[in-house]
Amino acid sequence: KKRCDELRRVEHDHGDPVFGRHAISSQTGAHAFSQRQQFTVRRRYALTTERWLMLPALVAMTVEQPCPRIELIVHQVPLVSARRIVAFYVAGRIVLTSRVPEPVLETIKIGDARLRTATWGAGPPDIVMLHDGLGSITQWRSVPGDVAVRTGLTVMAYERPGHGQSLPTPVGPWPTDWLEQQAALLHQLLEAVHADAPILVGHSDGGSTALIHAVRNPDSQRAVLALAPHSWVEQICFDSIVEMRKNREPIVAGLAKHQGHPDELFEAWSGVWVSDDFRWWDIRPVLSSITVPALIAQGADDPYASDDQAHLTAAAIGAKAQSIIVPKVGHIMHHDDADRVVAIIAEFVGQHR
Repeated sequence: KKRCDELRRVEHDHGDPVFGRHAISSQTGAHAFSQRQQFTVRRRYALTTERWLMLPALVAMTVEQPCPRIELIVHQVPLVSARRIVAFYVAGRIVLTSRVPEPVLETIKIGDARLRTATWGAGPPDIVMLHDGLGSITQWRSVPGDVAVRTGLTVMAYERPGHGQSLPTPVGPWPTDWLEQQAALLHQLLEAVHADAPILVGHSDGGSTALIHAVRNPDSQRAVLALAPHSWVEQICFDSIVEMRKNREPIVAGLAKHQGHPDELFEAWSGVWVSDDFRWWDIRPVLSSITVPALIAQGADDPYASDDQAHLTAAAIGAKAQSIIVPKVGHIMHHDDADRVVAIIAEFVGQHR
């Protein structure tokens, strides 16, 4: 209790310290947090009491039996962040660093497409991640690496044509069957990387693509987790994208940090979503063909969908599917709360691996 109280006090004193390089004092009697720290690195790895519940045992063991280095896989400890922690005993104190493996980047040729992939881990992917309609590998941020560490499985994220560094570049709006086309391309990609029935994790249009793939290829995935997917065009989504097109310039400028051809991508994506022909797109009638477990997760503050989008999509799949509404996150939920999304993915994977 004293240690947890100390951690809460440090959190209060430092506001929102980040999960980077920290030191723990080896003072006799109480291995308290040293307050002379520089809390640096990325803000999203915010320190919380829950993340450090296992540290007293680590500190006591290391102080009593000094050793050059200790490694822990933190996902084995309940309520603890899914980072790999390395502990060093240096000059009378413990120094902790976080470490996630760097991905292996490749470009895979499938017909006219050149698809960039990033893989965390060795061997064929156990989990394949599909980004959103304006997404790329880098826009997943830390999530794929965190999932790989937490689950101990190989994770691959890839960029669909026109996204990130993948080719070809679109000209004009996507065709109205572009999600079906991308599901077919996904199947070819899984064969190319020798992925044997991986778990598909898709966000937004990537989630829709994963669901369509599961309809058309029942035995080619073990399960599907769709984060904020669409199975039909809701008015709220149409209206939001119309507003985005009115505010095009800053959106395209932001996409330029991640996309090789941001203007073309924005026109392709937004153009099809607001087109008259696409207003009638609805895959709910075919979703009952999905034979694998599915989870539909949507943010409570999603400006592109009502709660019905999640619940009715799951209902269309049937008894094999569940839907959840995640509080305090919007459409790009892994930007709003990456740890929450990693936990959802890890729990789902743990149930179906």
